[in-house]
Amino acid sequence: MQLTFIIFTIYVYIPLAQNIQQQIELDEIAIKPTVGEPWPKPQSIQTTSTRFAVHPAAFYFLTNETSQQCDLLRNAFDRYYKIIFFPQTYMLHLSDPLLADIKIRHLKETLRNVSDLGDVTLLKRLIVNIEQPCE
Repeated sequence: MQLTFIIFTIYVYIPLAQNIQQQIELDEIAIKPTVGEPWPKPQSIQTTSTRFAVHPAAFYFLTNETSQQCDLLRNAFDRYYKIIFFPQTYMLHLSDPLLADIKIRHLKETLRNVSDLGDVTLLKRLIVNIEQPCE
């Protein structure tokens, strides 16, 4: 009986406790959205009082033709696209990126119909200009 309890403790309880601790650590990572402003704040920004809607099937991050290009920027565009449109998959993306991407593709399929927004003015692209090389 005592040996069974020790084996149970080693094979079941310890891994379970470790998984619970990892989940607690993941739950402590909170994404606090800003309202009406980008985060992190860029060095320069031009704003207007005009409001636009964004839709995952119609919105893209782009760089202009003269902008510097780098993997860091492309990865940031991808990461922020997921955070903005599919925040429910972000924690999954940290632990299992492939499964998160599958889930995002499925969610995108359900959101394809942009015409559901009616007469709302859509922001279809955000053009970013990087003037200096990425570090």
